[in-house]
Amino acid sequence: MRLESQQYANLTEHSYDRAGDVRTLVNKVVELEGEKYKVVHFVDSPRSGYQQPCGVGANG
Repeated sequence: MRLESQQYANLTEHSYDRAGDVRTLVNKVVELEGEKYKVVHFVDSPRSGYQQPCGVGANG
């Protein structure tokens, strides 16, 4: 699966988790700009401030 720059931008924007709901999306499919992705992992480290959802294309 090859991602275009806009797809990377969409995933990056989603990873900021402004809505605060990414942790509830693990193992679920999300749709961003018509593309489907499955959230496979979420990291949240309050000590370091590091947060990162990890997703893969739902179709690939």
